[in-house]
Amino acid sequence: MKILTLIATSIFTGVLMLACSANSPKSTVEKMRKEACEGNVAGFFSYIDKPAVNSNFKESAQNYMKENTPDPQNQWEALGQSLGDSLVDTMVNTLTDSIWTFFENDVKSGKSGNLCKLMVVSEKKDNNTVTVKIGPTNEMVWGFREDQNKWMLVSLLNDEMMKNVPETEEQKKITEKAKEESMQEFVEDDGDYDFRKTRWGMSRDEVKKREKSAPKAESEGEIDYSDRVAGLNATVGYVFIDNKLVSCGYLFDEPHSNKNQYISDYETLKNAFIKKYGQPADDQTIWKGDLYRDRPDDYGFAVSLGDLTYYATWETPKTEITLSLRGDNY
Repeated sequence: MKILTLIATSIFTGVLMLACSANSPKSTVEKMRKEACEGNVAGFFSYIDKPAVNSNFKESAQNYMKENTPDPQNQWEALGQSLGDSLVDTMVNTLTDSIWTFFENDVKSGKSGNLCKLMVVSEKKDNNTVTVKIGPTNEMVWGFREDQNKWMLVSLLNDEMMKNVPETEEQKKITEKAKEESMQEFVEDDGDYDFRKTRWGMSRDEVKKREKSAPKAESEGEIDYSDRVAGLNATVGYVFIDNKLVSCGYLFDEPHSNKNQYISDYETLKNAFIKKYGQPADDQTIWKGDLYRDRPDDYGFAVSLGDLTYYATWETPKTEITLSLRGDNY
C-alpha cells in the first residue's frame, strides 16, 4: 500500500532584535551589544533613530499590504489611501512601542539579557545592512545609515514583524474567498489520480511534467515544490524508489504569530479530509506531558514544545493518508 503523508508542522520563531555603533554598521552592532551587557539603556538607544525606524516600517507595511492583496491594483485603490494609512499608523506605533519596551527591559538585565548575546552573521556594505542573530534560529536584517560620522539603526524589519501588519475588512473578504476556492480545489475528486495530478509508479520526468512550476529542491530520491494548498503555504514533496513514485505529501508552513492558529489549520484540513474521505480510521490527540493539558489557550505552545501532537489517518483502496500536527522547534 502506498503512503501519502500530509504533515501540518508548527514553526515558531521568536522576535529578537538588537544593534550597535560607529565606524561601520558591523562595529555599531558590537558597540550596542557591549552597552546591553553593561545595562546602559541610554547608551544602547543612542544608536537607534526611532523616527526613521517607524517611517521605514510604515513604508514596508504599506507595500506588504498592497503585495498581499489578491488583486492589488484594484483592491488597494478601493480600500482608500487614508484608511490604509490609518491602519498602518496604528499598527506601526503599537508594534514599535512594544519593541522599545522589550529593548529597554532586556538591556536592564545586563549580561543575563538576550541583547548581550547578539551575534553578527554577515554584513552587506553595498546597502549598509547587517544580519544579526540571537540563539540557534532567530535572525534579522538591520539597516543602518551614517549620520555625522555615526552609524544609526534605521530599520529592523523581518518576516515575523510583517505578520502583524493589519488586514482590512476588504482584504479579509478577498483572502477568505481565495481560501474557499483553494479549499474547494483541494477537496475535489481526484478522478484517476492518486495525488494531485500524479499516480503511483510514475517516473520523475512524468511527475515533473504534471507540476506547473520548477522544483525548489531536487535530489536522487525526492523532488520538492512550493505551492498554496487549501489556502496555506506548503512544500509539495515527491519520493521515488527506483525512479517510481512511492510516497508524497504536503509540509504546511503557514506562518502564525498566535500558535493556536496552527491547531485551527489542522482542524480545517482534517474537516476537509472528512468531507472527502469520511471519518478517519485513526484519530488521536497525544499528550507527552500534563503541564498545559488544562490550559486550552496554551495548546499551541504545548505543540511547539513537543508535549502535544495531533494525528489522524484515512485509508483508500490504494493509499494511506496521514495528517499530523507536531512541534519541531524544541
